[in-house]
Amino acid sequence: MAWVYCTTADVEEYSGIARSSLKDMWSEIVEGLINERYGGTSIGSTAQHTESYDGSGTDTLYLDHFPVTSVSSLSIDSVNIDSSSYVTYEAGYIKLVHGGVSELYDAAGLSYSRFPVGQKNVTVVYTAGEALIPSKVRWAAILMVTVIANMYNRAGSDASLSFDFGSSGNVGEQDRGSRYMDVSGKLNSIMNRTLGRGWRFE
Repeated sequence: MAWVYCTTADVEEYSGIARSSLKDMWSEIVEGLINERYGGTSIGSTAQHTESYDGSGTDTLYLDHFPVTSVSSLSIDSVNIDSSSYVTYEAGYIKLVHGGVSELYDAAGLSYSRFPVGQKNVTVVYTAGEALIPSKVRWAAILMVTVIANMYNRAGSDASLSFDFGSSGNVGEQDRGSRYMDVSGKLNSIMNRTLGRGWRFE
């Protein structure tokens, strides 16, 4: 869905590019790139997930979606685990508390406070996502859509075309393939500078 991370009005206000000339596809590309870079995230919405994972033999379980806002239930080999036996981190993982799970599993001979090794033997029901668009994500999306719009609107028609996003160079003299590589590099640079490792976890 286009224009979730920023609006056409945001881009027009920043860049001066008329919102009527902005294409939904550009927003979808930007949102896809941000989602791909920070995989498993849900920005602008929250959702409940019921997922089964392979036990790794460690005390930590990494979830597919983040930020995690709550865990409704955690079970190992179909045995419900009390919430006092683990800690949930919004960065997207659950860590067992030593002494909690071991009491349930000592009789079965399983490792002390570890998710026992197995296939899909750990089930988690949890809520993850970001209900509001963080300002860093909004700003990154505005900059990235502007870069794409400038490339699309001026490519081949403006021999002095350059983008003012921290790099210099005349892309108007480059061939189309190099032009796309240049834009790709600028989009990655924007994500690196505005979002770094992530808007939540710096």
